[in-house]
Amino acid sequence: APPQATGPVNAAAIQQHFVLVVCTPWQQAVIKAHGRACILMDGTFRTNSLSYCLMGMVVADRHGNHVPVALCLTSSQEGGEEVALFVKAVED
Repeated sequence: APPQATGPVNAAAIQQHFVLVVCTPWQQAVIKAHGRACILMDGTFRTNSLSYCLMGMVVADRHGNHVPVALCLTSSQEGGEEVALFVKAVED
């Protein structure tokens, strides 16, 4: 089932846009093991033919290697609500 928007996320705004969050069970385990100190996020905006936003989340492991732990692809250019849904989906 897709993640449900809760808390400060505006569910009505999200339903108007395409949002895909990818985080495997292995990636969730990496977050739990190494994500307490620092999680880094970055995104690209309007860099593809559909003007979709691609956001990525990485954590540093104990050796200092950065491990990708989640991706989010969305049709929205707003960012705020989608970022909140991205983080909530990864937390769950």
